[in-house]
Amino acid sequence: MKIEMKPFNMYDLSGSWREMGVQYGQDCAKEIASMIDWWKAVVSCGDESYSLDKAVEECVVKYAEPTREFSEDVYEFMLGMAEGSGIPFGKILFLNAANEYMGGLSEIDNEEKPLGCTTLSLDGSRTADGKVIIAQNIDWHTDLETVVLRFNPDNGPRFLGFTFAGNLAQVGISEAGFGLMVNCIVTAKTQPGVPMYVLTQTILSCSSVGEAMARLSMANRGMAFNYMFANVDGALLDVETTCDDVFGICKEKGYIAHTNHFLTPCMQQYDLGKVFLDTYVRRSSVCDMVEAGGSEHSVETVKEILRNHIGGEHYAVCLTPHKETP
Repeated sequence: MKIEMKPFNMYDLSGSWREMGVQYGQDCAKEIASMIDWWKAVVSCGDESYSLDKAVEECVVKYAEPTREFSEDVYEFMLGMAEGSGIPFGKILFLNAANEYMGGLSEIDNEEKPLGCTTLSLDGSRTADGKVIIAQNIDWHTDLETVVLRFNPDNGPRFLGFTFAGNLAQVGISEAGFGLMVNCIVTAKTQPGVPMYVLTQTILSCSSVGEAMARLSMANRGMAFNYMFANVDGALLDVETTCDDVFGICKEKGYIAHTNHFLTPCMQQYDLGKVFLDTYVRRSSVCDMVEAGGSEHSVETVKEILRNHIGGEHYAVCLTPHKETP
């Protein structure tokens, strides 16, 4: 079945963090409500009589205070989203902590068609123009609305964030020359703490790889996740995290590629690889394509790598069913 390609809607947000949240909530109220309904269906396993109240209450208890303590800016932004959209704050928080609430995605069965992202960063030694590239694809549910948010905060650098409508910024780049991409990695442990989306939007306000690593390391994280950082000066770092530990992976041969399994040897025993059965093949394919391209990579070649369909519907780097819908 051919997937209809939809353009991304872009929203300009300016002012204080509370004001920007209000603008986002006003602009995307319908989409935010739709996204909450989608997660309700996931949590309830399709039971239409299910009430979301218990899940919302649990998320407030587990994630509200850790979020406020970690980033007052992001907490204010979510309060603004609630104000602007007319949707209670608890549901906004649920939407941005649903991954943690669902056990870090460990309960999702991807055997029929694995859904996972692939991230890639290259330093200047791998690119034809000597510039750094950081990129990823997002193989996830195609019925979800995605948006690009242009943040113009009163304090901090401006940045572009890509995300699902209603979520905080998930990945992006900033005027400080800093970029962030992410992957799911799954362990059995989750805990009350800072949700992933709170971490990503906070990190996008950082100005360097070092600052981002410091912010991520100090967080009381709610679940395992992978974060890839890049600086315009050529610094690349991938960071595999669990609730308890942080592991940095430096570039080798001028690049880093990551999919949905732990590369850090001491963590591999905890990896629930069953969730992403294709992850090992995808990473191997990306590494092969990067090395085959030598030092002549560009934005276009990286796009070709991340939308490559070799391997079919179970093992391709890009899982869209048709080449004309990359």
